[in-house]
Amino acid sequence: MENDETWISDEYGASHEGRVGVLLVDGTVPKPVYFASASGTDGQDISHWSVYDGRSHPARPQAHALRAECSCGCSGDTHAMNWDAAGGYPFHESGRPTAEQCEQDWDGHISTVRDTTIPLPAELETLMRSVSDGIERLSWDSPAAAIKAARRRPRPQL
Repeated sequence: MENDETWISDEYGASHEGRVGVLLVDGTVPKPVYFASASGTDGQDISHWSVYDGRSHPARPQAHALRAECSCGCSGDTHAMNWDAAGGYPFHESGRPTAEQCEQDWDGHISTVRDTTIPLPAELETLMRSVSDGIERLSWDSPAAAIKAARRRPRPQL
């Protein structure tokens, strides 16, 4: 079982699913770390960036850098970890600002993808913005109705 934090855009779904990737000092990507269960049965392989803190076991190497990775194959800038500045804080806390930089890089990638795809006609963009604004206004008066409206998909006319 993979335990992984990912980012997904509503517009592109799994074709542009992002995550924080880890690089070791030699530039390689580490294997997932196996965590055995307390009962000794069925453990988990985890590749979340925060498990690569280099502590307690050789199977947990220390991250040298983090970078955004996208399921389309693109990867973002490499952000080196400053382990001296981390002090005694756990990696899931000390590495969070770097992981957030990676998410910003992925957001930039999604913007680039959006800018290079076929644009919607202006009339449809305006109509969609109007519907979105209407749902936003409705959410103040009737949140349940706003949820219903947001989930409703028009049926095609035959």
